[in-house]
Amino acid sequence: SIKNNQLTLKNNEKVVDYPLEDVNSLMIENTQSIISTYALSKLSQYGIITFICDLNHLPCGIILPYCEHYQTLSCFEYQQAISKPLQKQMWKTLIKNKILNQNEVLNMCGGANDLKKIYNSVLSGDSSNCEAKASLIYFKKLFGKDFKRRDENIINAFLNYGYSIIRGFVARSLCVHGLQPFIGINHKNQFNQFNLSDDLMELFRPIVDLYVKIYISEEKEIRRQKNQKYEQYS
Repeated sequence: SIKNNQLTLKNNEKVVDYPLEDVNSLMIENTQSIISTYALSKLSQYGIITFICDLNHLPCGIILPYCEHYQTLSCFEYQQAISKPLQKQMWKTLIKNKILNQNEVLNMCGGANDLKKIYNSVLSGDSSNCEAKASLIYFKKLFGKDFKRRDENIINAFLNYGYSIIRGFVARSLCVHGLQPFIGINHKNQFNQFNLSDDLMELFRPIVDLYVKIYISEEKEIRRQKNQKYEQYS
């Protein structure tokens, strides 16, 4: 709920307050949580993103505030006027930078510059599908040769969770700057309200990948140490 422009979280007898001006986003993960419509309206007024999760604790919905911009119509007309050749060049730039970021993640994790050659081969509109080629190498180097993005496992669950949050933040940033998230550069799905968000978030996916890699590695190290202690005592 909201009281005196503060977000009030109550769990049984425990109550915690956060000033709305200090809140960037709200993740409602527990499906048993209750929130008032007044709280939702105040969150929107303060430009706060609200994420809703499903039974698997994965974000399945998002409430974005109406971000008024002084040149919304001009921005919309500008987006509509972008030519196909320019869109292809923009997509090429996005993919090249995504691959560059993926390569940096591999370097930080002790890998080699395996993606440099693919980076230099990206064409206009990524017509040779370098994005997919780079991702195939990248994920196997990062999470193991047997890893596949479409498998149902804990790593993919973590990745999807992080990607959903990044997608929401990108969508809000676009709205703040008067851009329409549904007008994409490469993504053109007529049922997708966040085509442009899905385009631009490609740059930031490697941030989530790195975070998950570090988290998984730390968890493995903790389990290894626990097993060593157990073997010593046994």
